[in-house]
Amino acid sequence: MVKNKWLHVFSHSFSLRFGVIELKSTVMDEMDVPQLKKEVESLKYQLAFKREKSSKTVTDLVKWIEDGVPTDPFLNPELMKNNPWVEKGKCVII
Repeated sequence: MVKNKWLHVFSHSFSLRFGVIELKSTVMDEMDVPQLKKEVESLKYQLAFKREKSSKTVTDLVKWIEDGVPTDPFLNPELMKNNPWVEKGKCVII
């Protein structure tokens, strides 16, 4: 028996080929109906998830980061001066 059944299921049980999921019969025998329903539900969700190529989304991400630089307190020390939660003194070990 496998110690971590879910790890076994995710690493060895299925492969996506042309949108069809092939479950190995040995793993299906070990799983009960609620587990199989959860697996099918999870895989349907993953198939329905809209994916985009990183070549298209990286430019938007870089633009979003560059737009946020002036308002980022970690990159703009002037903004840290107005933050009341920043400690003014140095760390003291008692």
